[in-house]
Amino acid sequence: MNVKLKALVLAAVATLATSGAANATFTNAASGDSSLFLTVLDNNNNISALFDLGQVFSSFQASAVSAPGTSFSWNLATGNYADAWNTFLGTADTSVSKFAVYAGDSTGATTPGANGFVTTYKSGSTVITNSEMVQSFGNSERYLNANSTLGNHASVEDGGSTAIAGNAFAETLMYGTNGKVGNNGNFVATGLFDTSLGVISVIRSSTSPLGKATIATYGNEYGNAAFTFSSNGVLTYTVGSAPVTAVPEPESYAMMLAGLGLMGFMVRRRNSSK
Repeated sequence: MNVKLKALVLAAVATLATSGAANATFTNAASGDSSLFLTVLDNNNNISALFDLGQVFSSFQASAVSAPGTSFSWNLATGNYADAWNTFLGTADTSVSKFAVYAGDSTGATTPGANGFVTTYKSGSTVITNSEMVQSFGNSERYLNANSTLGNHASVEDGGSTAIAGNAFAETLMYGTNGKVGNNGNFVATGLFDTSLGVISVIRSSTSPLGKATIATYGNEYGNAAFTFSSNGVLTYTVGSAPVTAVPEPESYAMMLAGLGLMGFMVRRRNSSK
C-alpha cells in the first residue's frame, strides 16, 4: 500500500530540495530519531563509506516526501563529503559497488507503532517480524556507533567516514553480502550504482515478537518514491509528479481553425445547393 502523505509543508520542499536540511549531530536510532544515512559498499574490495544526509527519521517522514514533484539531492564529491567519497573511490570498483539509505527510531520497547525505520528497497518479500526488526536495530546501532567516531562526523554538520574492517565496515553488521538491513528480514535493501531503489517504512506492529512488522511503500497517486545513486557521487530522492498537460502549438490552433472553417464552408455549400 502507498503512504499518501499530502503536502503538509510545501515550503519544506523548497527549502530542502537542493541538499537536505542541515543536521549538526550524528544520531543513531537509539536516540529516537536517527540521522538519515547513505551507505556505499564494495564487498569485493572490502571498503564501505557512510554519509550523514542532514535529515533525521522524523523530519524525513514529516516533510512532504510524498508530495508530487518532491526532490532532494546530495553531491558526495563536494563539501564535507568529499574526503570520504574520494577515499572510497581510491579502493572501490564502482561497477560492482552498492548503495542503501537508512534512518530509524528504536525506542518504545515493544509498543506497537513506537519504533521503526525507513530504508531503500530493491527486491524480495517485504516481510520482517518484530523480533527480526529488533535484531536489525541492534546490528544497525553498532554499525552507526562505530562510524560516529570516524571520518569528520564529530567535527562537521553532515560528514562522511570510511571503513575496511570491524563494526564500522558495512558488510560486518549492516548489510552483509546479501544486502539485508542489519542482516535481517527477507528483502534486499541495497542496489548497484546508477540504479534506483524504492523507499519503504518498517514499523513495529504488535507486542508479539513473531508478529509481522507493518511495511508501507512511499509514493503518491503518480508513482512510487525512489532513491537513485550515480557513480559520480550524486544521490537523489524523487517522487511521482503530476502529468503536464500539453499546450497546443500555435500551428495546431491554426490548423484546427482552418479545419472548422472548411467544414463551415462545406455545410453552407451543401445548403445552398438544395
